[in-house]
Formats: sequence, structure tokens, C-alpha cells
Amino acid sequence: MRKAQPILLLLWFCFSCGESPFYASYQETPSGWNHQPPLSFAIDEFPSTPSNLYIHVRNNEAYRYANIFLIGSIYQGDSLYLRDTLEYAMAEPSGKYLGTGYGSVKESKLWWKSQWTAPETDRPYRVEVQQLMRENGVAQGLSILEGVVAVGLSVEPVNVDAQ
Repeated sequence: MRKAQPILLLLWFCFSCGESPFYASYQETPSGWNHQPPLSFAIDEFPSTPSNLYIHVRNNEAYRYANIFLIGSIYQGDSLYLRDTLEYAMAEPSGKYLGTGYGSVKESKLWWKSQWTAPETDRPYRVEVQQLMRENGVAQGLSILEGVVAVGLSVEPVNVDAQ
């Protein structure tokens, strides 16, 4: 065990020194993700530099689907600025969940916007994320999406020096 301690310490330093996002927030959904109301994230301001926006979905083994459909909306004050309908893969064809994590919970970091710049950086913003899942052959969507335990949003400035 003594020989492994320096290696573990070195690994901890390597992985703990990453850049932190400008904004990151999660909302727990312990009983599944309700279709209504959308999950809402308040952001006082965006960085003045281009940023990547990510939606984070944490799911467990109760999630029964290979993909997920979402609507992402950005509001400036009360005005809708941007809305996207999004689809992401959540599992391989074999059924193995994508994402990272140990045990039964996996986190998928879903890329929403690349090098996006807010039109005005000093306004309060609200970002809403809503699930749009439905069963095959059923017109109405799922009111509760089981297996999703948390949903998050992160805003990460693009390091233009690294490109």
C-alpha cells in the first residue's frame, strides 16, 4: 500500500487541476424527470468570450432508452432568445450506458452549443431544459422519465489560446 500512495497522490493532482466552468448547476430528480415544468437555471451573466454550453444528464439502470430528446431554451429576461430541439445517444447498441461514473449512475455531458456568445453579457438569463421522451406508437409523451436522477447545465469558456 505504501508504494501505491505516491501514485494515487500524483493521479489526484493531475485530475483535480482542470479548469472549472464559468457556471455549473444541477437539479436532482430523484423520482424521475417530470415533463412539466421544464427545469430552469438562472444565470446572472454569461462570459464575454465564446463559451460551450453543456447539458448534463445523470441516469441509473432504471433508464430504459438508448437516446434522449430534449428542448433547450435560453431566455433574456422574459423574452425567448433561442430554442433548440435536441437528441442525444445515451447507450451503445449493446445496451451499455454511455457517460462516465462508477456504479449504477452514469453522467452524460451533452454538447449543446459550441463557441456561443451571449448577445448581451450583463442581462439575467434563464435556461430551461425539458425532456420530450415518448413511447413508440404513443402520441402523448412521458409525463415522468424514470431513471434520470439529476440534470445539470454548465457554461465553459473556450480557451482560444489552445486552438
